[in-house]
Amino acid sequence: MSLHLGAGATLLIASFVSAGCSNIIPMAADHGPIPLDSARAVAIARRNVCGAPTSATDSTCVLRGYERSAGRYVVILERRPPAGNDRVAVTLRDNGMRVEVAQLEP
Repeated sequence: MSLHLGAGATLLIASFVSAGCSNIIPMAADHGPIPLDSARAVAIARRNVCGAPTSATDSTCVLRGYERSAGRYVVILERRPPAGNDRVAVTLRDNGMRVEVAQLEP
């Protein structure tokens, strides 16, 4: 028995697979991407530097603050074992698609 998928079904499956590997930007109907807000910025920063999604009460990846300026967010996180043992500044640009991490002095 052989399974034949049309080009449309194959493309749809490929788009679902690739979407699972990237940050998903929510879209507003006919208005483009929804602007990044502080809650999503913190969630993206935590996921990128601490691994799996964390809760607000998680003590291995503690939010120390955030700032929005010039179209970017800078999120300050303090990582504790097993996530790490340092303080980092996570800069999010392009609606959270570009993430830069810099270690801060203790």
